[in-house]
Amino acid sequence: MITIDKPVSGNVFYDGKMRKGTLQVRGDSVEFREGWISNNSVSGTLIPAMINAHTHVGDSFITIEPEGDIKEAVGPGGFKEKQYESASEAVVRAGMRRSMKFMNRTGTSAFIDFREGGYSGSALLRNIGHEPKPIILGRPLSTSDGTLGIADGAGMSAILDHDAPFMRDISEECRRTGKLFALHLSERIREDIDAALALKPDLLVHCLECTDQDLDMIASAGIPIAITPRSNVFFGKRKDYSMFLRHGITLLLGTDNVMTVEPDMFSEMGFLFTWQRSINRISPDSIISMATENPGKFINRRGLGTETFQYLFFRGLRLSSYELVSKAHMFKFSFARLIP
Repeated sequence: MITIDKPVSGNVFYDGKMRKGTLQVRGDSVEFREGWISNNSVSGTLIPAMINAHTHVGDSFITIEPEGDIKEAVGPGGFKEKQYESASEAVVRAGMRRSMKFMNRTGTSAFIDFREGGYSGSALLRNIGHEPKPIILGRPLSTSDGTLGIADGAGMSAILDHDAPFMRDISEECRRTGKLFALHLSERIREDIDAALALKPDLLVHCLECTDQDLDMIASAGIPIAITPRSNVFFGKRKDYSMFLRHGITLLLGTDNVMTVEPDMFSEMGFLFTWQRSINRISPDSIISMATENPGKFINRRGLGTETFQYLFFRGLRLSSYELVSKAHMFKFSFARLIP
């Protein structure tokens, strides 16, 4: 992490768009002036530090190819659960730490992790003590197992995987205690949208098999969706992600299970851009927003944000949004904290 106490001039990603101008911190806020180049500034490209909106870092230890389709690989009693059963806590912890170090090297300042294993699973991640910052959405094993006491909220699997009264109790407890409530929805098959929205989720994941009517209801409720294109393709789910944007839904970008793809947000952005270009193009600016500003606003509104004014700084380089989503690994960056 470097500290910059001067204005930064050049290409600045600000308010959903790459702009030419200067960014500086004044008091408790940032000030951007388009076209204003300060004589007392450092030059380069500046984008907000990335936030991975959906991970499962607990399965980082798995070294063999997951077996079967989505249900067989990650569903109850499936491949992933069996791998957990035969792994020691030390092995799982080492895998988590390796993934977190990798995320830190590749520009991720925080990640929203759906942490299996009840209280002990959430405590394992909470006690890692390594950057980037985890926002832990635990998966309680019961309404009284203590998971929500140590986690930042609940991250549940498909509503088909849980009893309805249990899901309702967890949702109500999250609202009572001010915790996040999130769940996977319609990843493999279409699920009951009314039942899902009745739980008042703060965040939905996937929604690949939602109908247009389902998506209209999600948009009306103002619920963002986290998408994970590379992992979806791994499991044979080939979707046009522009459908969410057409319905006015805010998208957050994530990488999903580490056992399927590495948690690299630049790679995820590049894949999404390439994938969509031959279907229904999504602009590089929109994709960068999904990885930076959109998840940043989501966690900041709930008091879970990262350090104030944290950015990725490409010193001396004037990079376009297209370069950042298509060839970012060619360029060196530093985590930068801007101060007045």
